[in-house]
Amino acid sequence: MRIADGKIISGELPPTAARIVREWALARKPELEENWRRGLSFQPLERIAGPDHDG
Repeated sequence: MRIADGKIISGELPPTAARIVREWALARKPELEENWRRGLSFQPLERIAGPDHDG
């Protein structure tokens, strides 16, 4: 999944799941980008709540 726009770039999901993932990724974009930066620096990742808000 591409963080910038939530597009699935590898693999496939059913249409409903793809929509949920895209909406979640766009809603959590700042958190995903921060975790990406943390990962590049070998820092521990922060937990990000899922689409069901299970943080």
